[in-house]
Amino acid sequence: MKAMAAAVSARKPLLKNVIGFFDGLNLRIFQPGDINQQNAYYNGWLGDTYCSQVLVFLPNGEIAWVTYNCPGSWHDARIASGLYEVMADRTRTPAKFRILADSAFPCGANVDHQILSKPKEPVAAKETDVSKLRLWEAVTRQRQAAEWGMRALQGAFGRLDLRLPVDKVKRGLILSVIFSLHNFRARSVGLSQIRLSTE
Repeated sequence: MKAMAAAVSARKPLLKNVIGFFDGLNLRIFQPGDINQQNAYYNGWLGDTYCSQVLVFLPNGEIAWVTYNCPGSWHDARIASGLYEVMADRTRTPAKFRILADSAFPCGANVDHQILSKPKEPVAAKETDVSKLRLWEAVTRQRQAAEWGMRALQGAFGRLDLRLPVDKVKRGLILSVIFSLHNFRARSVGLSQIRLSTE
């Protein structure tokens, strides 16, 4: 964890002990025939059926944590609840380490200081403390690494651009293999936009 934190703070000195970046990813699936499944996977904002994922990327481009194959109607914060448990468990994540997120991921008091994000605009617009504004700017710039991770994943695995199967087991297998291959690629090739942005 120290090496990951050092990679981020070397690039953005204001971001101390940041070890990763996380974001949500919605992938289209075929429309289920069952009305209950269709309701669960239908995302009203996007107007289609999706399965949802939340991924945590490390500065070296690897996926450190993922929860996947969740119904598209779920909010990212609900999908990330397992991550909040990992962050709150001091045997797995020491208190000083943090990850970056966007403001779509609210978190409880038990992980409040470990998930760093810029507040939503109404709060951010009223802030006058220059040090906080600089920190939020650094968070916004460095959190872009999560977007690059998503693009690297989708760019390398064109299967993600196609609709995924309705069958949850088949879909889960496809996603599991893709995430594993992404990590193999990140370790073997070692070239990723995330790594370049943190070195």
